[in-house]
Amino acid sequence: MLRIGVFSDPHGNLPALKAALAYLEGAGCREFLCCGDLVGVGPWPQEVAALLQSREDIHCLAGNHDRYFDRCLAPPYPPRMEEGEAAHHRWVYSALTPASRGWLRDLPLSLTLRREEVCISALHYPLDAAGEFASPRPSPTAGDCRALFAHLPGQVVLCGHDHAGFAVADGARLYLDPGSLGCPHGLGGVARCGVLTLDRGRWRWQAVAPAYDLEEVQAAFARRRVPEGPALLRAFYGPAHPSP
Repeated sequence: MLRIGVFSDPHGNLPALKAALAYLEGAGCREFLCCGDLVGVGPWPQEVAALLQSREDIHCLAGNHDRYFDRCLAPPYPPRMEEGEAAHHRWVYSALTPASRGWLRDLPLSLTLRREEVCISALHYPLDAAGEFASPRPSPTAGDCRALFAHLPGQVVLCGHDHAGFAVADGARLYLDPGSLGCPHGLGGVARCGVLTLDRGRWRWQAVAPAYDLEEVQAAFARRRVPEGPALLRAFYGPAHPSP
């Protein structure tokens, strides 16, 4: 039997990441999967990148924010990106060390693991025809998931990008997004993640949400002078689920 800790979209939220890892380790997880968007939004891009980079037991994938930080140094910016958001990503770039920038650039888009007779595919989200991460489909059905992830092998497909998260069973297949670890969207100081238990061809998913100090995160936006901080707090820590 193997327990894998699964999380996605930490978005530069260091207290949430630490709370999740502590809980998952205590639950017996010895291997971890992070489905992208390590940086962007939150006030600790370098600290989050450095912590994840230091752990050989964590598989990290690239998300859209992990590609934005060095695509926003000058126009043209990624599609639909305005100047304020680009300024935030330039701040992320300046906060990262050269080593962290290189590590983020080299993150894979997807991976496949075989554990305990179970094949797992993981990615941040499928790409659209232009090679950008597609907009997430809210509350996807089994049919939506089949269409989105038909190109991937395995009985379990893990992704991120949709901050609300979902778990869709489709016959012998499970499609799973644990929700955003670092962006609570009005839920308070909870770090959404989960434990995927594998045992001789079978799997079981348990969603968890350990607590952390949300006020510490909110204060860090002002202390670190995060560009677009008030707007980011409203959008990603308030009640709405904006387009990632």
